[in-house]
Amino acid sequence: MLICMTTWVSAQNSALNGSLIFWGELSLFESLDSLRNTGLSIAYSPDKLTNQTLSIEKGLSVKDFFDQLEDELIADIKYNANQIIVSPHKPRTYTVHGVIKNAESGEHVIGATVQIEGYYTITVMEGDYRFQYSHINFAQRNLEISLYRNIYLDVSVAP
Repeated sequence: MLICMTTWVSAQNSALNGSLIFWGELSLFESLDSLRNTGLSIAYSPDKLTNQTLSIEKGLSVKDFFDQLEDELIADIKYNANQIIVSPHKPRTYTVHGVIKNAESGEHVIGATVQIEGYYTITVMEGDYRFQYSHINFAQRNLEISLYRNIYLDVSVAP
């Protein structure tokens, strides 16, 4: 049994490093079904995934294809002992935290947020946001933030 499993894992790893046999504009389901036809064991549920059109580059490796699905937040990919599992992307939450400071003096702006001394922590779903920092005695500051990991962000506001 161990020999069969080792052989299968070796074949699966070899297939992941190989190039895709398709490219261009294809639906997600067409792409996954084409990979199944090459012998890869791929599990997915059509009623849970969105069958969107993908733009696939010629020469892309199978592993890079799956990485692209994750990078573009189309699907989450898990590799287990005997198959590749493709599931809907589950948004994750990330935290932005830091200190709001006076741009001239460098001192913490007290009362700028609900927390003491200008410290703040915000936890939101991954995505793109426009953060607005304001205080009655300071100029408003807007920042565009793409949040795909936890970040520490000190913000200076001008009096």
